[in-house]
Amino acid sequence: MPNWLLHRRPHHLSIVAFERSSSGAAPVSKDVIRPDMAVTDILALFNFPGRLIESVEEFNFACEHIVLLLEEAEVIFQREGYSTAVFLAITAIEETAKTHLGSFTAGGPDPEKRKNNIFYDHGKKHQMAAMPTVPMGTRLQAAIGDDVLAKIMNMSHSKELLGLRESSLYFERQDGVLRVPRATIDKMLSRAILLYAIEVFDDALVGFTDYSMKASNRTDALFDRIASA
Repeated sequence: MPNWLLHRRPHHLSIVAFERSSSGAAPVSKDVIRPDMAVTDILALFNFPGRLIESVEEFNFACEHIVLLLEEAEVIFQREGYSTAVFLAITAIEETAKTHLGSFTAGGPDPEKRKNNIFYDHGKKHQMAAMPTVPMGTRLQAAIGDDVLAKIMNMSHSKELLGLRESSLYFERQDGVLRVPRATIDKMLSRAILLYAIEVFDDALVGFTDYSMKASNRTDALFDRIASA
């Protein structure tokens, strides 16, 4: 493990911490904490040399990239571009998972080949982002409700979030009807996905570096604005 990661908050030092005491945390349905990616599958990545992110500076660059995605998503959301905001939010979720695991591994045995690199698999990134620590806070449940949060977590593990990613950007014909993203995704769904994306970023990355702590001031403000929308 890189030395600069050792100053992380304790429960984040294990990237595969699928079992964690929920003492003092809000009650969470067991259906939410359901990692479909086997722990062994993720641990296997640590057998390969190299890392996607190799320094504090690179980690900070990645964090800034994610925060910008979230900020741009909010701008579009406030302009009622709910479907495009969802696409950017899901992209931020994917980039968060990539940054988190990429600080420890290059993504596969031959990371330059996409088919062998987990960081090019949208569904796997959604699963990696949906860590059981995400619903252990209180603000996300307060903003969107336990049922909606459980649904999003399950979507992340069942690849339904992957389908939402496609539906948020591309039009398609379903049941004889041409469906466009703007007519498919409403404000409440967009709001929930945006807030979830912010919480995923906060849960996975805030605390690794001083810069990530400062960046969280921006994402906290984003959360408050979107939650009140």
